[in-house]
Amino acid sequence: MAMSASSSSHALLRRIGGALLRRSFSASASAGSDSAAAAGYHVAGGPSYMRGAVFWEPGRPLTLEEFQMPRPKAGELLIKTKACGVCHSDLHVMKGEIPFSSPCVVGHEITGEVVDHGTHTPIEIINRYINETRLHMLHSYRTTAVEADNFVVTTYRDLLIQFVKLQSLCYFRIDRSLFRKRFRLPIGSHVVGAFIMPCGNCFYCVKGQEDLCESFFAYNRAKGTLYDGETRLFLRSNGKPVYMYSMGGLAEYCVVPANALAVLPHSLPYTESAILGCAVFTAYGALRHSAEMRAGDSVAVIGVGGVGSR
Repeated sequence: MAMSASSSSHALLRRIGGALLRRSFSASASAGSDSAAAAGYHVAGGPSYMRGAVFWEPGRPLTLEEFQMPRPKAGELLIKTKACGVCHSDLHVMKGEIPFSSPCVVGHEITGEVVDHGTHTPIEIINRYINETRLHMLHSYRTTAVEADNFVVTTYRDLLIQFVKLQSLCYFRIDRSLFRKRFRLPIGSHVVGAFIMPCGNCFYCVKGQEDLCESFFAYNRAKGTLYDGETRLFLRSNGKPVYMYSMGGLAEYCVVPANALAVLPHSLPYTESAILGCAVFTAYGALRHSAEMRAGDSVAVIGVGGVGSR
């Protein structure tokens, strides 16, 4: 990811550097118990393991390894990866230009489909994906027939009625198992991930400055874990932990904090949308906030890579 010359970007770089200097390369003491728990987890009706591309050390090629299925915890979603871009930040790690815990799975420009959420995930998170997904459906299918569960919606009015019914069910907070069985949401939601994964609870996140998220830099960038200090990736062969650069998107599945995901409209394709979480908004931020460009301004673009071409 190309960084702009803004003061905010310099602050980010200072926080990354300081956190990396403090990081520990040793595995967590509880990694064994987490690995055992993950070993017994599988997606309902799906596989109990997955494949991912592992970075071991600079100069060594990535290898494709089998992992125990990563298990999401509270406030996290399990995503079936549909597309993942290759960002220059990933290459910096692979070249040893950015120190990071290894072995790890890189990749942070992802799109995918929600397949599960962690136990005790707050109902507010589930409702957010339900509401956003239904609104995108309303926008995308106003004049077409769409099948929804056991009924067929043939008009915009019918779909709106079902949406209102759904809102009522959310309000009364019915049993979650019945809710998921009836509406299969957030299961099946299309989502796009973010390079910086905000926790939603720290000093900066509650102020709306998610790009400075304390948990992201203290845990993910400093230790290669999620925000309980544990990775979600364990090798299938021996249960050893593998670290996560952001969500570790170069894998068939990944665990992502819910606050780091946004619903992707069904009208947008997975592959072309993967860069939304990094390259697109890096370019937008550089133009809008650092260069303070406005519509109608003349510009000279030097370099037309993943960021410059946006």
